[in-house]
Amino acid sequence: MNRFYQEMQLSGDVWLGEVPSLWKSYRIKDITLLSPNFSNGAPDKKELCSVIPMEKVSEKGVVTSNNVEEYSLITSGLTNFEAGDVIFAKITPCMENGKGAYVEKLPVQYALGSTEFHVLRPRYMVDGKFLYYYTYNSVYRDYAEVNMTGAAGQKRVSSRFINYTRIFLPNTQVQQRIAAYLNKTCAAIDKTIEAKQKQLEILDALRKSIIHKAVTRGLDDSVELKDSGVEWLGRIPRHWEVTKLKKQCEIIPSNVDKKSHDDEMEVKLCNYVDVYYNDFIDDSIEYMIATASEHELRKFQLVENDVLITKDSEDPFDIAVPAIVIKSQAKLLCGYHLSIIRSNNRNLIGIYLFWALKNRFIASQLHREATGITRWAIANKHVKNSIIPLPPREEQSKIAYFLNGKISEIQNIKKNIQNQISTLNQYRKSLIHECVTGKRRINEDLSSSK
Repeated sequence: MNRFYQEMQLSGDVWLGEVPSLWKSYRIKDITLLSPNFSNGAPDKKELCSVIPMEKVSEKGVVTSNNVEEYSLITSGLTNFEAGDVIFAKITPCMENGKGAYVEKLPVQYALGSTEFHVLRPRYMVDGKFLYYYTYNSVYRDYAEVNMTGAAGQKRVSSRFINYTRIFLPNTQVQQRIAAYLNKTCAAIDKTIEAKQKQLEILDALRKSIIHKAVTRGLDDSVELKDSGVEWLGRIPRHWEVTKLKKQCEIIPSNVDKKSHDDEMEVKLCNYVDVYYNDFIDDSIEYMIATASEHELRKFQLVENDVLITKDSEDPFDIAVPAIVIKSQAKLLCGYHLSIIRSNNRNLIGIYLFWALKNRFIASQLHREATGITRWAIANKHVKNSIIPLPPREEQSKIAYFLNGKISEIQNIKKNIQNQISTLNQYRKSLIHECVTGKRRINEDLSSSK
């Protein structure tokens, strides 16, 4: 087998680079049927077929085919394929994300799926699994992305592009060994990634639990508890109070005027995405540049310890996402779709309020009050009437200091795991590219060597 790797040659395609000189050159149209017909004629009206829309095909080649219907009841015009075929998502962003699969088996003979699939049926000199990995190859998909046609948001990989893609092949026995090696190795990588994703889920649950306990029970487990009088809040430390935000804070919904004013000046806007993706608002964020009047600057200027929440969203559970301003900046204004919650007395400190609003039970008050059809919003009166547990000011500071440190530790661990997942995903991609283009040698025992 190693003779197939003895010498490399230029492929003539930039995306392919060098390939083994003994691998034979084809176009995909030479070795497959693109968009083939039913192999044994169209199904009878009562014949059962699998229905496989785009969402039933994963970005790592897994096909879910448990939906079976009579052929006559299935929407006409869908793409047909069967076991042994390779499917390739042709539309953005599914193509770039790796949607596609080798259809190893089906519960019935035929499947009908999204019209946004290209179907390739191996017919000459090519193993189906090897062909799948070849078309899954992220380097090839980057090349396909550059060659997509159509309007933005509706770009597709053309049949002509697929047909004329160059493919270099060793004999089918070598292809099968490469595919078997990739099956085994990618499965091991995916299992490791899955384990790390479960670690992230555990850490996220731990983070929520720590926040909940700290802002509803405090840090001292020995303290006596009392009934809060609020069913969803339950018992709280006896020396704590329960209060509404309107008693402690000024609530300022953002409504920066888009009209022109004579006294306009350049300002920075802290917008929805800045709050949604950042717990802490500081000078590390690249803010949108806009213009505002002197009146708007006075009203919506953000100051240290202001808490911001998202006040509307396409998803009601994305309402009341909080962030806190930890560093004042000149001419930084609260942008659209947000509300400022600013403490107006010494009873409530901003950083404790931020952590209290990070508690899913406290935030759920606002989720329940959100109204809308295509976009959900929370009225200012419901923000004002939101309830929070209120420890003494000194205890608020201790809780906030504890949570700042503890949650930062968890976030650092999560970031490290996320980096590991990213590295594994990148290794998986590069491994597939190297194997299907002959840059990595696969030995008889399915091990690899450069």
